[in-house]
Amino acid sequence: MDIEKTMLLADGKDESEIIILFDSNSENDTIDFKATLTSGLFKENQNDSISLEPILETSITGTRRKLVRFSIVSPTKVEEAELNMDLNGFTKMVDLQFDRSFPESIEVIASPRVFSRKRVENVELKTTIARNEGEPSLGTELSMTALDLDGNSIGEMVAACNFNSDNKTCTTLFNIWPDTAYLGPIRIRTEVLGAPSDITNEITIFTTD
Repeated sequence: MDIEKTMLLADGKDESEIIILFDSNSENDTIDFKATLTSGLFKENQNDSISLEPILETSITGTRRKLVRFSIVSPTKVEEAELNMDLNGFTKMVDLQFDRSFPESIEVIASPRVFSRKRVENVELKTTIARNEGEPSLGTELSMTALDLDGNSIGEMVAACNFNSDNKTCTTLFNIWPDTAYLGPIRIRTEVLGAPSDITNEITIFTTD
């Protein structure tokens, strides 16, 4: 048996090909092959279980062999999984690991961009994360901070922005207290936590009387 890899990115796109070869004395051998996954999908049927009919091959030396070839596709959830295979009653289990696929870009859209400090007015911050290939994994964690013109922290994030159920977009709310004296630009800085390189975004909103 040849497995391309057992560690895949949890980006909903990463693949691993599995090839199984075994001797066959007869073209009419009845051979049943079944496989199941505890996470991820088989590329051939986009399902977590599959049944395949082995293909007969004859080597250069005349040896008859049968071949089973299939691929698994990763989910977007970071986790361990099992590939369970059954060939005419002979079983084998392979451990799989789906590792975090970090986003490569962040986009943050604020609404409204200009708001009054005298009213309890929430600014909605809609955050979208993306990759050039595949998708970010579920559970991506962000740090969002608001800074005034001097670099001091200001206001508060009312609700946490998380990607536990949606791996692409999340929304949080920001506001400042009505008695805040500060007027002017506020920088909203967003950073992906745990990423191997800096993945950040910065936008500016404004508070007025």
